[in-house]
Amino acid sequence: MADTYALLNLYDLVVADFTARAVVCSQYFGWRESRKHPLTINAGGRITWAPGDPDGDIGELIGPVGPGGNPRSLGTLKEFCTCHISALDTANHESDRHQYIAARALFDEWYKSVYQAARGTFGIDSVEWLAHGNERLNGAAIQVVIWVEAMLPGLETATAPVDTGAVIDTTILDVTDVITITG
Repeated sequence: MADTYALLNLYDLVVADFTARAVVCSQYFGWRESRKHPLTINAGGRITWAPGDPDGDIGELIGPVGPGGNPRSLGTLKEFCTCHISALDTANHESDRHQYIAARALFDEWYKSVYQAARGTFGIDSVEWLAHGNERLNGAAIQVVIWVEAMLPGLETATAPVDTGAVIDTTILDVTDVITITG
């Protein structure tokens, strides 16, 4: 079993990056929090990360990516995750323009963090606005379905400890050399 799953690692790295850059936003991982309406926010922003796409699809199985290592990769799961990125401009509740700006700004911050954490190992499946066209909105929300490459590990192969050494006698004709390798 893997110690670190790619999706959880990505979530943790994005949360840490938001904290380091002082981006004000609550982030939640899991199905329960993401089932709440994306526009149930107060101030600042809110991002939920739910494994799978909106239909519950886990992703796509493909061949190993970057084979080698211990344990070796038996395959790769392009694992889906649905992110709801919600923001609210409390000073301008009635302005669609300001709600758009708040949501887009948070989306841009989210994308910067995801890109830095998973460059080359993630992709975006779809991006769409949520609840557009309603008479009164409490902010704005964007739904993003991403995938991240997750290794499917095989069994770990036993290896010699790092400090293992060897003494090798090499004889050619009547000359013997002793080679000592220290760990």
